[in-house]
Amino acid sequence: MSLVVGALAAGLSDTINVAVKDAYSELRGALLRRLRKNRNSEVEPEQIVEVLEARAADPGALKSLVISTDVANDKNVLDAARQVLRVINSSEEKNGKYVIDIHEAKGVQFGEASNMTINF
Repeated sequence: MSLVVGALAAGLSDTINVAVKDAYSELRGALLRRLRKNRNSEVEPEQIVEVLEARAADPGALKSLVISTDVANDKNVLDAARQVLRVINSSEEKNGKYVIDIHEAKGVQFGEASNMTINF
């Protein structure tokens, strides 16, 4: 379930590239196929996917929706979600998350939420 939630949220990011958009399109298609196959409500599958996408910024709400629609138990949805995250990770590795020049540096630290005290 976390896999699908993460892929939905990541695939809708404003900073995605073409490869991620293509992978996300596959995920969206897998979601629609799953919802059409196991239709349990009068709500159209397209509307359900739009609600999932609208909730992407709220992991708690998105998780509840993924659970209620039971899409996280579908092999094709899981495979598509894995591919979205794989493409995102691959592009981050290729492009580099940080650009660092440590020429003549005396103390170096980088990363997220890091803290360092240096006494020279």
